Amino acid sequence: MPYSRRATATGLISLTLSTFIAITSELLPVGLLPEIAASAGVPVGTAGLTVSVFAVCVAILAVPLARATDRFPRKWLLVATIACYAVSDLIVAASSDFAVILAGRAVGGIGHAVFYSVVTSYAARLVAPHLVGRAMTVAFAGGSLGSIFGVPIATGIGVALDWRTAFVVMALAAALLGVAVAIFLPSVEGSLAPITGTISQRAWWRAGLIAVGAVNTLLFVGQHFVYTYITSLLRVAGITGDRVSPVLFALGLVSVVGLLASGALVDRRPRLGAIMHVSTIVGSLGILSPLLLLSASIGSGLPALGAIGLWNIAFAGVGTFMMTAAIRTGIASPSVAGAFVNSTSNVGITVGSAAGGLGLALGGPAVLPVAGAVVCAAALVVLVVARQGFPSKPHRELSLNTTGSIRTVLPPRSRR
Repeated sequence: MPYSRRATATGLISLTLSTFIAITSELLPVGLLPEIAASAGVPVGTAGLTVSVFAVCVAILAVPLARATDRFPRKWLLVATIACYAVSDLIVAASSDFAVILAGRAVGGIGHAVFYSVVTSYAARLVAPHLVGRAMTVAFAGGSLGSIFGVPIATGIGVALDWRTAFVVMALAAALLGVAVAIFLPSVEGSLAPITGTISQRAWWRAGLIAVGAVNTLLFVGQHFVYTYITSLLRVAGITGDRVSPVLFALGLVSVVGLLASGALVDRRPRLGAIMHVSTIVGSLGILSPLLLLSASIGSGLPALGAIGLWNIAFAGVGTFMMTAAIRTGIASPSVAGAFVNSTSNVGITVGSAAGGLGLALGGPAVLPVAGAVVCAAALVVLVVARQGFPSKPHRELSLNTTGSIRTVLPPRSRR
C-alpha cells in the first residue's frame, strides 16, 4: 500500500533509531571489556564471549525465526525485539556472575535474530521499489551511527561512572524507544501468503544470494577479529583510560563519510561502491600493525588513528551494500533476505571475536589487524568474482507485491 511522505519519513526515522539502539546494545561490551572482565573475574579474551554469545544466537536463529514470524504484524514484532534489548541489558547490569551475564546477552541475541528481518521488510515496503537502496541506507544508518557514536558514548559512561551504569542507560533508552515505536510507527502487515523461492540453496546460489552471504561473513570475521578488541589496540598506540571514549567518538564523526558515500552509490554504482569500501578496509587494516608500532615508538597515536579512521569510514557503509544486494537478488522476501544477511553477519562476529580473543592471547594486539586484513582480502576476491550477486548496476526490476515477497523480472543475459 502507498504511504504519505510524512508516514514514510516517520517510519524511516523510527527504523533508524531502532537500528541505533540495536547495534549499540549488541556492541556495548566492546568498549568496556576490561571493566567487565575485572568485575566478573575473567580474562579480557574470555570477556569477549559477551559479544560472541549474542552473535551465536543470531547466527543460528535469524533465518528460522524470520520464516516463522514472516506473517506477523511488523510493528508489534519490532516492539517485542526492542523489549528484548531492554531486558537483556538489565540482566547484565544486575549480575556479577559471568554465566548470568552471558545468559542476559543471549536474551538480546534472540531478539536481534528477529530484528533485522523486521527492519528490512519494513523499509522495503515503505518506499517505491527503485528507492529500496536509499531506504536501506536511511534505516541502517542508525546501525552505523550506533557503532560510531552509541558505543563511544556508552563507553564514556561506563568509564566515568561504572560499566553497569552504561547497560542501565541503554535499557532505559530501549524502553523509551519501544514506547515511541508503538505510538508513531505506521503499521504494515506481515506476509499473507507462503514465501516462495527461499528453500532451494541452488536457487540462492544462482541468484547470487550465497555469494552475498559469503562476502558478508568474511567481512564481519575480519572486522570483529580486530574491532572487538579495539581498546587493546588503542592502548598499544598510547591511548588509555578516559581518553578511549573521546577517541572512539572522534573516529565515529569521520566515519559518517563512509555512510554518505554508500548512500550516494548504492542505487547507481553498487558494485563499484562495494569494491571501493572493501578495498579500503583491506588497505587500512594492512598498514595498521606497523603504524601501531610506530605510534608506540614516537609516543603519538596519530599514525595509528589515521589508519583506524580510514578503516571505520569504509566499514560504515558496508551494511548498506550487503543488505541491498541481498534484497536485489530477488530470490527471497525482504524479511528472509534481511535475516540471511543478519545471520551471516553474526556468524562473522562469532568467529571473529572468538578468534580475535585467541589471537590476542597468543600474539598480542599487533597481530590482530594483519589477520583481519587477510580475511577481508578474501572477501574482496569473492566480491570481485561474484558478479551475479554484485552487478555493476541493479539489473533486476523489483516490485513488492501485497504479501511483501518480491517478483523478479530478469532481462536477457546479453543486457546484464
